[in-house]
Amino acid sequence: MPNQGGVPLLGYWFGVVIGVMFLGIFILLSLPREVTTTFDLRSHRVVYHVNIGRGWYERRNTYAFAEIAGLRLNEYHGEDYSYIPVMTFRNGETRRVSTENGSYLLCKRSASRDERCHSW
Repeated sequence: MPNQGGVPLLGYWFGVVIGVMFLGIFILLSLPREVTTTFDLRSHRVVYHVNIGRGWYERRNTYAFAEIAGLRLNEYHGEDYSYIPVMTFRNGETRRVSTENGSYLLCKRSASRDERCHSW
């Protein structure tokens, strides 16, 4: 800690607070994420469960089938011919059905021009 008062001391503490904030954000973003989407056909609803840090933070949402406009595949920017499944709602919002880190559909085009998709 600097042995000064006034503006330099304020700048020091501002830097410490910003540094701790960025460290916390980095730790939060590096925690493992798990998304589980369950389509319950009997009760006509979808249970969307997000788990971050193996139970450190959890969020569970339930949506009626009537709220969902459809399902689609968005192209994943990380690899060629890979897609992430997305649920689209009638109000315009979207939710990813899986996570980016290792849980996506990978589709490859074969010599016969048909696409084969595998999920990880």
